[in-house]
Amino acid sequence: MPENERQKLWKKFERKRTSDGTEDEYRKYCSGPGARDKQNKALEAFVKDGGACGELYAKQMLKITHKEEQTVESQWKTWRQMKVKFGKKEALARLKSGSLKFRKSPSDSRFLEFLDMTEVTRASFAREKGVVVKSSGKKTDSKALVDLQDMDLAGLTPSCFKSMDVEPELKALLGGPDKKKKAKESSQEEEDSEEEEDSEQESGSSEAPAKKVKTKSRNADSKASGSKKGKKDEDWDTKSRLEENDGKQQFFEKLLSFKEALGKEETVLQKLVSTAEDEDQSKFLKTARTKAQTAQKKIDKALKNIEDKKEDKAEVKAALLEALEALKKAKKAKQAAD
Repeated sequence: MPENERQKLWKKFERKRTSDGTEDEYRKYCSGPGARDKQNKALEAFVKDGGACGELYAKQMLKITHKEEQTVESQWKTWRQMKVKFGKKEALARLKSGSLKFRKSPSDSRFLEFLDMTEVTRASFAREKGVVVKSSGKKTDSKALVDLQDMDLAGLTPSCFKSMDVEPELKALLGGPDKKKKAKESSQEEEDSEEEEDSEQESGSSEAPAKKVKTKSRNADSKASGSKKGKKDEDWDTKSRLEENDGKQQFFEKLLSFKEALGKEETVLQKLVSTAEDEDQSKFLKTARTKAQTAQKKIDKALKNIEDKKEDKAEVKAALLEALEALKKAKKAKQAAD
């Protein structure tokens, strides 16, 4: 179409809009991104209507509004429900990695509950005339939706599992009484072995028994007072070391033990930061908290690689050592804050 004819058509279109009282509607329709394209479509509809603001033009003025709303729905569910949703293998893997949170059921402490978080997007479409609907367009901030650090998981100890109705696999995975029993049996075997050695030495010397009894009597009080604290420190040192025959199962158990401990320490440090007396103390606590968070990330990475059958003993060893350092720093920070 020649330019002069095109200009005449636009002028005619403009006069018709003005006479029909649809100018405001037209301006609203053509505002925003793609204005030129909208103008051309409106003109095309005007021409198809025979030079009038008819049915096709009216349809073109309708706006199709698409609205999306993103929300996260969280609900505590039973282990049976989680197995139905993920399958048993994936549900156990999620527990190992720490992405599936759990707690004791508030209504019945014999059972566990698992947090099911689902991101839901609700979409709606509407055809509106002369209406512009604006949306923030922000994506879901998963961190702002749920803060998992304050969940009361610290109250769930291995001893709790004795009175709980939990599947054996879950007990083994979450550090139930089976593990504690094995540790106790191992400790008892060591004590029995020591007593046998003492008995052999006593039979070989007449003076040895008196010395043995005297030594044990002298050290009894110091052993009783320091055994618990010393044993805990020794346990973490032991868990941070990998034996030559350690495999996938041992990697998992050691990494998960440190992950659970670091999670608890991080929660405590967070509370101490909020009540710090001065800036230096706050800085020291924050440094310890950051170290705990970094160590947990390395543990998560190592766990994921194990799940993907890409386990690297060197990576696991490095993650365990960093976790041990983070635990020690957290304990020092707590002692300084007391």
